[in-house]
Amino acid sequence: MCTFNMRFSILIVLLLVISISDAQSLKVMTYNIRYDNPGDGVNAWPNRIEKVSALIRKYNPDVIGVQEALHHQLLDLVRLLPDYSYLGLAVMMERKKGNSVPSFFATVVLVY
Repeated sequence: MCTFNMRFSILIVLLLVISISDAQSLKVMTYNIRYDNPGDGVNAWPNRIEKVSALIRKYNPDVIGVQEALHHQLLDLVRLLPDYSYLGLAVMMERKKGNSVPSFFATVVLVY
């Protein structure tokens, strides 16, 4: 069952793909980064953020769909991935609450 946010993210990715239709290729990545749960111990977000951002840089995708990102995790990714911009909505409609399903995109590749 698709939620509104899933549909919104898919729509954004499709619009981005259409907007660069003259490009030769487009690398797309999806990544469930898991929400920041302090109960995860050694796998808690502060211990994973560098590895997550390094993996994204390694594959260097043009578009990244991220699942389960809490607001502060989104801010961490924005800080560590300066070549990317993002679009997304929070699952809970109140600002900065709930997780989100943002789509990041490489600014140089997708913004004219």
